[in-house]
Amino acid sequence: MTKDFLTAQRYAQALFELANEQGEDEYVEAELEALSASLKAAPAAERFLGNPALKRAQKRQVIEKLFTGKKPKIEDILVKFLLLLFDKHRFYLLHDVAVSFRKIADESQGQAVVEIRSALPMGEGQRGAIVSRIEKMTGKKMAVRSEVDARILGGVIVKVGNKVMDDCVRTKIGNFKKELTKIHSI
Repeated sequence: MTKDFLTAQRYAQALFELANEQGEDEYVEAELEALSASLKAAPAAERFLGNPALKRAQKRQVIEKLFTGKKPKIEDILVKFLLLLFDKHRFYLLHDVAVSFRKIADESQGQAVVEIRSALPMGEGQRGAIVSRIEKMTGKKMAVRSEVDARILGGVIVKVGNKVMDDCVRTKIGNFKKELTKIHSI
């Protein structure tokens, strides 16, 4: 892990604790993810907000406009948090903070994320069987993210946290090639 990612995790943990204490963690998570997605979709806006030449008061005005009309607690929590990122010159961590916040929130609810990549779209039954097995192994409720990736040729790659279960054809072919190379070089 990089130093920046660890820093983002600490910011996310502090933000989660504050939001959770006020009973607003789910709403803060949604707003934080929406802001991150919006900035990814509008890189010019992200560069504008991340510009160190822009005065704090100007950034505050922009951020307050973004959250005007939201729940007062949310507005207060997120505006102060984003201003802290600006003050510490760490606004660039926003996307990593959003990802870390989601993971922390999921863990606090006894939930984890399972990522399933397959060469073809999976039916509900197939996906359900994989998720059920993973839930039994981990003892956690799983949120599912699926992706179709034709490059894996066939099979499936399942990722939960740091663990990856790779049962795709592409990897098997690569392993077979390595074995053949070993045999040929003997």
